[in-house]
Amino acid sequence: MPTFLVDWLIQQGLDDRTLAVLTMVVHIGLVIVLAAIADVVAKRVVVRSLEAFAGRASTVWSDVIVKRRLLHRLSHLAPALVIYLLAGPVLDGHELWVLLVRRAALIYMIFVTLAAADSLLNALVDIVRESEFSREVPVKSVAQVLKLILYGITTIAVISLVIGQSPTFLLGGLGAMTAVLMLVFKDTILSFVSSIQISSNDLFKIGDWVEAP
Repeated sequence: MPTFLVDWLIQQGLDDRTLAVLTMVVHIGLVIVLAAIADVVAKRVVVRSLEAFAGRASTVWSDVIVKRRLLHRLSHLAPALVIYLLAGPVLDGHELWVLLVRRAALIYMIFVTLAAADSLLNALVDIVRESEFSREVPVKSVAQVLKLILYGITTIAVISLVIGQSPTFLLGGLGAMTAVLMLVFKDTILSFVSSIQISSNDLFKIGDWVEAP
């Protein structure tokens, strides 16, 4: 808060405690405004400029990335970064609140990164499907397994942040969760294995007659 404004408030009879609370509220409001500005700049300036450039490039990569909204999802990192970086200076002296705000910002950024990674995998699937390589490799099944791994890593990271423990602490109980994960994602795992077997043994070709009773 500007010095002249602080002096004026003191002249109005505000005590130090009230002035400190008011100053913090003003600073929090400024951080929210800066985060909103960062969000607008990221979405309406940076993302639109990059998408316009991708549109002029007119390549398979650029078209797919724009279609899957990869840049749009990454733009959500901007306001979270502002809040994370400014939480310490604004909430100086309130370590618990700094910790909570930064953890919340980190969790949000983890989910945004997961959404961007999911979009990137979908884009890669679209690109590979346009090539001859897709006939030899089960691209969709590979992408599903990679997504499963990403979801698992994200879950461990988020839980470790919430409980304040190292991820290695949670990995100790991963063996007990393996049976549950295999049961929940049984179809995905079986689909991945069968796709590899079909492609490696070249069991089916275009034009083959297949019956499923």
